[in-house]
Amino acid sequence: MSVLKSYKLFWITMAMVLVITGLSFATQIPTQGAKEWSRPAVSFTFGYVGGESGKLDISEWMKRTQGTPFFAAPDALFAENPQMPAPNFYPVYDGSNSIEQWDTAYGTLPAEMLAGYGRSVYTFDYGNARFLFLNATKIDDPRQMEWLRGTVKNNQQVHNVVLLGEEPKSAAFWADLREIGVNVVLVQDTVYALEQVVSQQTAEYKPTAYEGWGMWQVSEQVGEPHMLRVEGNENKLFVVAVDQNGDAIDRLEQDVSKMVFTDPLLERAAVSMQSVWRFTPGRGDIKAVIPEGFDVTGEYPITQPYNLPPDDWRHPEYDDNAWQIGRGPFGHAKERTYRERIETKLPNDMESPSYYFRKTFVLDDDPAQIENLLLHISFEDGFIAYLNGEEIYRDAIRTGLVQHSSLAEVGEWTFYRRIPIKNQISRLKQGVNTLAVEVHRAHPKSPNLFFDLSLSYEKKAGEQAR
Repeated sequence: MSVLKSYKLFWITMAMVLVITGLSFATQIPTQGAKEWSRPAVSFTFGYVGGESGKLDISEWMKRTQGTPFFAAPDALFAENPQMPAPNFYPVYDGSNSIEQWDTAYGTLPAEMLAGYGRSVYTFDYGNARFLFLNATKIDDPRQMEWLRGTVKNNQQVHNVVLLGEEPKSAAFWADLREIGVNVVLVQDTVYALEQVVSQQTAEYKPTAYEGWGMWQVSEQVGEPHMLRVEGNENKLFVVAVDQNGDAIDRLEQDVSKMVFTDPLLERAAVSMQSVWRFTPGRGDIKAVIPEGFDVTGEYPITQPYNLPPDDWRHPEYDDNAWQIGRGPFGHAKERTYRERIETKLPNDMESPSYYFRKTFVLDDDPAQIENLLLHISFEDGFIAYLNGEEIYRDAIRTGLVQHSSLAEVGEWTFYRRIPIKNQISRLKQGVNTLAVEVHRAHPKSPNLFFDLSLSYEKKAGEQAR
């Protein structure tokens, strides 16, 4: 007993040490620091190496993160490793190779999904996400946006991730992505995030010039070699910057259950791009009546509906059977780059700077149920569009009276301009409708003329959450 009493303090101290040690193991005190986070159960995960983050080559990243099922990166980064096998590598077209070279290098990619683009535009689904690889060098081509819209509509996924080789500068492009339901865009080493679903920002998260989009320029925040790990589960998506050891540096989180959007399935094309039209060069003997009350100076535009005679070329009943038939885009051009975009080559008629186009289409829906009307047009130099004999829009051409010999304003080739014309819905009718368009050059001897147009509409719909 005397011994126990003598070492009483020692035994009490040892007992306390044992209790504290046991509690430490039971509570699992963290040892990795604040940068670590609890990873959720994921539906998909992939690694993305951007233009500035490739300070370690891609093969090295793939070795270090063998648990990642696939990787993506701009073509220029992967091209530096031509000997490396790439069964789980998906490249982003950035223009560093021609389409032909690209198709040869990446023969395992899906076969051509969009005519004229080879394998540079493609998509695949993984988990509950759809990954959409676009060709940024042709981002103004309306066919690419139509392909994107249709691809997202046809098999909707929870997450839609777009990958591009460079940033598109068109506000209309970003508005379309927002409308379609894309929630993340990866461009080189920048992450663009749909703001309405961002649930946690990064330290260097910033607004952009594009409405509804924020961005994380990863290299401005992270100086060391890094990779982006993109993961998602039922409703959440995580973009995590990781270092060479796989440790998290910072992360962006999204919750797409917060997404509110107009159902994109309700937008329908009444007339599609690359449609078949009847056309003829503008001539003085083609009748074009001046409507009663029309101010030829353009100072006081006519606002009341007017009726043209059936023999006016803009009237729905005009007989255009003698006109030629072709598929858009139409035009002529001096430069080869522009010529390659033309489907129907028009003679460069020095006697007239204009061409007339007509097309009929059938509208099955009741115009009273249409919420918005949209022109999508590519043109040079100026145009006037008519619907069922009444003018609905003009651009780059004088106001007031325009004849076949009138000249447009000098301008650049305009590709895929999206023009809301909601105030013209009343011109539509259920059943057969007629579009008429006159396109004018800025000079009779101008080498360039271009035209293609689609008309789409959105049916009325309430907003709904995904």
